[in-house]
Amino acid sequence: MNSNKIKKIIYSILKEILEGDSIPTASDYEIAEDQFFEIINLMKNENYLNPKKVTFFVTGDLHIQKSIDTVTMKGIEFLEQNNKWSKVYKGIKEFREFLPI
Repeated sequence: MNSNKIKKIIYSILKEILEGDSIPTASDYEIAEDQFFEIINLMKNENYLNPKKVTFFVTGDLHIQKSIDTVTMKGIEFLEQNNKWSKVYKGIKEFREFLPI
């Protein structure tokens, strides 16, 4: 997966946590769960997501709490730095159209 695609998935996840109705899943992006978990882990390590709001279970499940402080200020800054995508990003349902850009 190229870095531009990863950045767009990160953008989408942050946007959906802040403004969407639900937390996205791997199937929303048509990627494997292990890739999705790696991206979430990257977001946690980069401090885009509050680590207290993201839980990886031994069973292989993942839970992201949707609350006001799930996305950190650094995550909000990532969204602002990539605001050029906000004009074309219409939500998770149309993500596939957003991805090629």
